[in-house]
Amino acid sequence: MDSHAGPVETDNAALRAREAAKWEGLAFTFCKAATLVFLATLVAGPKYIMSLVALGTVACYMVMMWHGRMDTRCFAKYPPLISGFWLAVALGAGYCAWAGIELPSILSLARGD
Repeated sequence: MDSHAGPVETDNAALRAREAAKWEGLAFTFCKAATLVFLATLVAGPKYIMSLVALGTVACYMVMMWHGRMDTRCFAKYPPLISGFWLAVALGAGYCAWAGIELPSILSLARGD
């Protein structure tokens, strides 16, 4: 019997488990995003999805900072900056929805619509 079969199989299993965990984390992130979009659509309708989700993001970061945490896993790393960005997005998207301004999508720009 090959004495190296055990550790190699264990290493392979650990690698597969890490890879599966990485993909589960990504899937869970998309699940959270899809759930937020679904709920925002039910509450505010499709015109106001971006505004509602962005305001939810701002609210969560504000509560987090209120409770004293000033670090985040977000790539931007600075919660006040992140909150400011999403507040600007919420206000801009809300204004566009209210004023009837349709924002172009990247796909329509690529097609030349």
